Amino acid sequence: MGVISSILGRVMVKIIADFTSIFHFRHPCELGGLQLSLGMCLTLVGLPIAVWFYGSEKGQGNLYEGLRTSTFSLLPLVVALLAILFLTIEQKYIKTFVSIQRVKDFTINR
Repeated sequence: MGVISSILGRVMVKIIADFTSIFHFRHPCELGGLQLSLGMCLTLVGLPIAVWFYGSEKGQGNLYEGLRTSTFSLLPLVVALLAILFLTIEQKYIKTFVSIQRVKDFTINR
């Protein structure tokens, strides 16, 4: 039962982090810095592709136009906010976004 709840918890954290970009999940005991950053990049690249596929399958409609408009207007805003974050963050914390430290190593260091 413990293994199942652990796997379920990890999957839930991954889903929440992918769709909300909560940076607190970059902690080694959660997702880790590199996995969070790669997941965020894949989301930023995959969203326009998913909207394009939806438009090619369903045709041009009001829902597709709304999705396309919101995606391509919010995507530059998200990228700009991420750029502002990385330009204003203390330099010693930038490495936490690309860290490959494992939970075992984190525990030993503490």
